[in-house]
Amino acid sequence: MIIVIFGDIHGKFLLLAKLVDKLQEKRNIKIDLILQCGDAAIFPDINKLDRASKKHAGFDDNELGFSQYLTKQKPSEFETIMKEKIKGNIICVRGNHEDHNYLDSLENKSSEPIFPVDVYKRVYVLKTGERYNFTSNNESVKILGIGRIGQGRNKSESKYIQEYEKEKLKKYLKLNGLVDILITHDSPFNFVTKNCGMKKIDEFIMINHPSIYFYSHTGKPYELRMYRNNVTEAYKVAELEWNRNNLSLPYGSLLLLTWKDSIKNKVEVIYDDWFKEYNFYNWKDI
Repeated sequence: MIIVIFGDIHGKFLLLAKLVDKLQEKRNIKIDLILQCGDAAIFPDINKLDRASKKHAGFDDNELGFSQYLTKQKPSEFETIMKEKIKGNIICVRGNHEDHNYLDSLENKSSEPIFPVDVYKRVYVLKTGERYNFTSNNESVKILGIGRIGQGRNKSESKYIQEYEKEKLKKYLKLNGLVDILITHDSPFNFVTKNCGMKKIDEFIMINHPSIYFYSHTGKPYELRMYRNNVTEAYKVAELEWNRNNLSLPYGSLLLLTWKDSIKNKVEVIYDDWFKEYNFYNWKDI
């Protein structure tokens, strides 16, 4: 099984599709699944952008990619790539920069761990605290997501983890081996920055011991660390943002996971020469 992992993409769905397509071509592989660590910027109505998203979209209108490519079926490069070249769906967790009212309306109608959010049914959100069992070519992996960010002063704000999501996580707190891969948006509390992050993430990892853990959000560069349980490999996935100096893509913003089981697996940072060619000015033409 071959899985690709992205950090925050902030609406860059076309760039994501082009990178996966090129990776398949260069490595002569087929991607089974695409995991994305939140802040996909799922805003079907651009009038509902939050302040930060609106500011960044003023610099790069590709941050409006969800509304541009995924709300109506219409000919586009994104549609062509996803229909003809990529079989794996995109599975996201919620970030803090999403239209949560829109996502709430879809989640409430779904009884499955994942629910589609786009017109093509190729982009899904993984509910916090619900395990998704994915199988491909007789290989299986158990994935759990924890979306949004740790609670601030105003707990009711939709960008913070909700009480119903915390309740769902409780069923995993005394059981081991139920999850192979954990994917979150925020980092665990105190793991990256003192007094920042989400306590529920740390609690989950320390009790459930997933083999592999991916997160993003923090703005920090790519990093691999062994978690303090001495079991879980924790990968900080770099955000899919243009470097300020040369407007290229950062190291660690595209990861490739080859999965057999919880023991036989390998994570690779894709930083090949072809990847380094992509920059803010030329990526649409590559």
